[in-house]
Amino acid sequence: MLNIYKTNKIELIGEVLAKELLINPPFITENLKISIQNYFLGKWIKDQITLRNDISALYEFQTLAEYTEDLIRNIYKDQKFSSWSYESIKWSIIESFEELGEYEESWPLINWINKFITNKKILNRETYTLILRITKVFTDYILYRPEMIEKWHNTDLKNLNLFSGLNKDQHWQPILFKLIERTLNKPICLLMKDLINDINNLKNNSEITIPKNIYIVASNELSKLQITFYSKISELTNVTIYLLSPGYDLWSRINIEAGAISLNNYNKNQYLLNDSIESIFCKYIANFEKLIEEIIFNEEIKVNIQLPFIDPTINIKKNHKS
Repeated sequence: MLNIYKTNKIELIGEVLAKELLINPPFITENLKISIQNYFLGKWIKDQITLRNDISALYEFQTLAEYTEDLIRNIYKDQKFSSWSYESIKWSIIESFEELGEYEESWPLINWINKFITNKKILNRETYTLILRITKVFTDYILYRPEMIEKWHNTDLKNLNLFSGLNKDQHWQPILFKLIERTLNKPICLLMKDLINDINNLKNNSEITIPKNIYIVASNELSKLQITFYSKISELTNVTIYLLSPGYDLWSRINIEAGAISLNNYNKNQYLLNDSIESIFCKYIANFEKLIEEIIFNEEIKVNIQLPFIDPTINIKKNHKS
């Protein structure tokens, strides 16, 4: 079952999650893992849980990428795969950097590659900064462009179809991916897609081990693949997503037809009057929440949605402060 709690008050998420852990505690031998992307938010929520439930060593916080890797390892115990974490990708790029220079498609990076080789594979600040940026791009590809990663994975390194859809100065990217893949094996996004497609067989498999409750605290950082993955996992166990949102029904409020906005004789104050506050500040999260709704509808997922939004003017009304 998929449960979604959308609220504009982070304190409410901490309180509900604390009560959930109190009502449905893990087994004494179970180390319950909770997914929170932001380290400082995770630390704050852990403090809130401790204040309400006292100190407990039965749970810990992870990023969603770490949590997903552990979950897949428990489900597919017979398969061996390496972590595709940020650090793993970074060091795999460093190990493959010299070999990348052997391909003529690496010409946009050849200056940094030559410096790397000349320095006897000792990284200077400039080359290391470049590798960090490449790592960030590849990490985003795995989360947000799994179809492209799947195409690279299924195409041979010598096949020209590997470069289809890319500009010439981007041809080094799939080559570097193929070099990384030799070290890290199958990417995590493809394992997630395998599980999505295999969900019906997993329902009848009594040997898989999966937590009885999965908790995810998020705002708007989940990818389409992650949403689909955990929506499908909810057919096997209880998945609860605590979603921090600035308001209810945002997408409809932003996309309501209110007439075209004229930018002739641009005036900042007039622009703000013509446009809604939601469309200025909330368009990204509105599209994200609409994406969740569409995935749930298209995949026919059973979902329980709760919307405990708090009026932000309550405190002002009580203490009469501006």
